[in-house]
Amino acid sequence: MAKAPVFKYTHPDKISYAFHQKVIISILVIFGIFFLKAYLPLGIFLLVVTLIYLAVIFPRRVISLSPRYLICGNSIFYYKNIDKLVLNQHGGILLIYSKGKLVFRLESELFITNARKIDKIQNNKNNKFKKIADKIINNIINASPDVKLEGIVR
Repeated sequence: MAKAPVFKYTHPDKISYAFHQKVIISILVIFGIFFLKAYLPLGIFLLVVTLIYLAVIFPRRVISLSPRYLICGNSIFYYKNIDKLVLNQHGGILLIYSKGKLVFRLESELFITNARKIDKIQNNKNNKFKKIADKIINNIINASPDVKLEGIVR
């Protein structure tokens, strides 16, 4: 089975760490501090390895799309439970409602891009938003065809 596509997205949820990840960080920090006093180069090396581990290995802020659900941060949204979609293409916002309550807000400004120039940054964010919003809308329409649509043309 293919993995669900994952896109970099700075969602507001706090990144949660698994117990084993917390243990590894704790051990690296304790040994790093111990060796910092006893043997300076090894202590510095362990603290640098800890920082690299935190920056590279841990899960980043992402949004994951599957044919039946959307995962963003600590939240899972099943497409069949969605009642209403509101798209503001110019503002770069997709609002997803379930049972009359807002459950998810996709914003173009929260996408991460590697571009350096301001116009390219905005263009990349808008393109990513359009691509992912289209995928989400199509998945929701396929899962529940009677969903209410605002600002969306079929």
